[in-house]
Amino acid sequence: MLVEILLRGFILGLSEIKWSDVVAVRRLAVGGMASVFLVDRLNSRFRKRIVIKTILEKYISDAAVRDLFIREATRHASLAHPNIVQLFDFGHDSQSLYMALEYVSGGNLSTFSQSEYAKDKREMLARRVIENIGSALSTVHKFMIHGDISPGNILYGPDGSFKLCDFGLARDLLPETSPISDQYQKGTIRYMAPEQISRSHSDIRSDIFSLGITAAEFYSGTRLYGDLPPDQLAHLIRSGAYLKHIQRMNLPESLYDVILRAVQPSPHDRFQSADDLLLALSCQRRLASSVDRSSLDASLRWHDNADRSEPKRVSKLSSLLSLLLTLPTLLLLPLIMLWKKRT
Repeated sequence: MLVEILLRGFILGLSEIKWSDVVAVRRLAVGGMASVFLVDRLNSRFRKRIVIKTILEKYISDAAVRDLFIREATRHASLAHPNIVQLFDFGHDSQSLYMALEYVSGGNLSTFSQSEYAKDKREMLARRVIENIGSALSTVHKFMIHGDISPGNILYGPDGSFKLCDFGLARDLLPETSPISDQYQKGTIRYMAPEQISRSHSDIRSDIFSLGITAAEFYSGTRLYGDLPPDQLAHLIRSGAYLKHIQRMNLPESLYDVILRAVQPSPHDRFQSADDLLLALSCQRRLASSVDRSSLDASLRWHDNADRSEPKRVSKLSSLLSLLLTLPTLLLLPLIMLWKKRT
């Protein structure tokens, strides 16, 4: 109840700016530094469902967190892509900062993965995850590194597309001039690349690694490493032993080579860009299609040859039967002629 009262107070604070027509609010998620709420705006001529993201109450007066929030909004505002959640607005009231974001109704990838639709079409949808988010990363990587690709930050839309969200851990392509405290740089260990966990240099190839792990996990329908504690997860990923888990997943040919290269322990052995990843996925699909087409063509040729040989076989059988039926007549004909002469 207290949270709802505080949230309502926050929204009413915003109402002085533009949100006077808010009619419904509920919490969608809570992160390390911010909360996300679903907001319905409604008046006599206009209705819009959006998402409001605001700093957690305990961090409202924390200058470092406010600075990170402003950085996130600034970076997000520079991105425009159909597979990136839109940022509609950014502002503040007397107490806190807020972002107004596109609402994507299908939920995040973790939730969607458990739906019956996802279970029936895992291979096709796993490819689409790579295609859509890879395409989004192609744009993101012109400006920044996302730094937190995971099922919780990929949303499923009503049009069947996947969208990337949450740029709270994004950073510039060049090294930060003022490093951010580890207190705020959490991330999700199970989707991190080895170099991220080791705190060594990471770049856009770290995002490619995270996307590969995310797609593999989506296809399997399970948590790739089970419920290992963070320290064991970190050791497994740093050592490269996770590759055995990938190889035991029975990935289809259309995904196996692409995902395996995306998640190589060394960044130099991975795809060097999101465009390289998308090109490999496209080639793999064409190769699979051509193999299927070749198999189909061979099958059709076999049936076609069988159909063409059938009339010949029937014709030979018919001739044999005709000969067998006429042979007695031919043998009896001289006897009949002789009998007629005598009579």
